[in-house]
Amino acid sequence: MEKLRLLLLVFSVNLIISIGQSKKIHLPARKTHHGFGFDYVTGSIMGPQNWGLFWPDCKGNRQSPINIVTHDALYYPFKLNYLIEGCNFKGMFKNNGHSPTFTLNDKGTQISGIPRFPTDIFELYNFHFHFGHSENDGSEHSVDGKKYAGEMHMVHYNTKYDTFSKAVNKDDGLVVLGIFLQDLNQKFNAFDKFINHHGHKLKCINGQVKTKFNPFTLLPKKDDSFFYKGSLTTPGCFQSVNWVVFKHPVHISKKTLKTLREMETIYNHEQISVAGNCRPEQPSNGRVVLRNCK
Repeated sequence: MEKLRLLLLVFSVNLIISIGQSKKIHLPARKTHHGFGFDYVTGSIMGPQNWGLFWPDCKGNRQSPINIVTHDALYYPFKLNYLIEGCNFKGMFKNNGHSPTFTLNDKGTQISGIPRFPTDIFELYNFHFHFGHSENDGSEHSVDGKKYAGEMHMVHYNTKYDTFSKAVNKDDGLVVLGIFLQDLNQKFNAFDKFINHHGHKLKCINGQVKTKFNPFTLLPKKDDSFFYKGSLTTPGCFQSVNWVVFKHPVHISKKTLKTLREMETIYNHEQISVAGNCRPEQPSNGRVVLRNCK
């Protein structure tokens, strides 16, 4: 049965390519990273190994995530500046079928001090979560080969482009903060309480709730971090992301991790934990990685 599935997959891909070549039909490319039609299932026609057939940027040479090798990273003492108005921010927390995602309604949550664009200001657009099929490989990035239980991405866009959609494919368009999540048996923190209160509303696809939250409570206490030039980790994989990956994880409870990993995906309504929602690591291709910690 497995050999038959593999043969059908190869046949389908070859058929699509041959039709596209003979009739000069371009394979569809999504304009944004949160379009429909992709999944994380090994062997699926829309799985990560085939994203490049439909979204050309996914075959680029500056793709994410990567394994960060500490001793190869160059020391550069950058420091992020947080420009935050208020404590809690209104938004929509939704299960979009790929990941639990909180999209902000309010503006005024900004950062600056990004290497390469130190004076540019980047506005927080959303934050979302990635998990693996097991608790030991839930982060997309790794540091010296080490992965964590999960990874949160805080997606920011350059304010000179006014909106996320205008910035998404620009070289200086996006900054994403990558924060590792480590599960512990501990007392609930603010995020645990937030998920404990709202998580059941997000279990099904398109489940959503209007609420308030301050995502900056999830930042690590230490600013030790790495910077590199990469891409979105979901189609269309635009190579417009300036990544800041924090070295130290933040802690969430095992109950919170379980709630997030049990949310349904668009693939047969399976839970995130079945296949995970992490893109496999991509080649670094000699990219320079900076670190602000010695």
